[in-house]
Amino acid sequence: MFSQHSRRDFVKMSALGFGSALFSVGLSSCNEPLSRDVSFLHGIASGDPLCDRVILWTRLTPNSAARSSGKPLRIAWEMALDAGFQYLVNTGTVETDATRDYTVKIDAAGLMADTRYYYRFRSADQHSATGLTKTIADSSVESVRFAVVSCSNYPAGYFHVYADIAKRDDLDAVLHLGDYIYEYERGGYASEQAAALGREVLPATELLTLS
Repeated sequence: MFSQHSRRDFVKMSALGFGSALFSVGLSSCNEPLSRDVSFLHGIASGDPLCDRVILWTRLTPNSAARSSGKPLRIAWEMALDAGFQYLVNTGTVETDATRDYTVKIDAAGLMADTRYYYRFRSADQHSATGLTKTIADSSVESVRFAVVSCSNYPAGYFHVYADIAKRDDLDAVLHLGDYIYEYERGGYASEQAAALGREVLPATELLTLS
């Protein structure tokens, strides 16, 4: 279903001469083969918005065969004005490998200011979840509305807050003040309820390296 908001965006883009670009931007890269046997188990994210671009992020989880091959993994990314991705505004492909811990970061440009976009990633046989992101305004505004979160300590955090934030459609951005990851060993800082919550850290020792 094409929402009222995205329909307005489509009309606005057509008036600005972007109608053909809705379907042509980045499509030449679709001829590149995409990797199989990868999943999107770590979710997706967007951030650092400007008036004409936003950063997109995901992490791939390759199966044992894809991991042991040592070859780079190629996936596609898509941005659209609608959740069904019928009105694409930008697409492309990107590679990642073990040296980046199979993470992907895209600087998706060519967007309109103060506009909501849907985005997702796909391999040859799977799609990620669909995300919703927004560019900032290119002029002054009367007000903005933020959600603010902090201290994502897995053994202790109340992570249902993120689900509650995701249900809201009146936010301009979510500000995360950090920290994003804690390196403490099992039983360390703020871990008193970790066992009861089923959130004891793995590995059990202090984190010192990426592996």
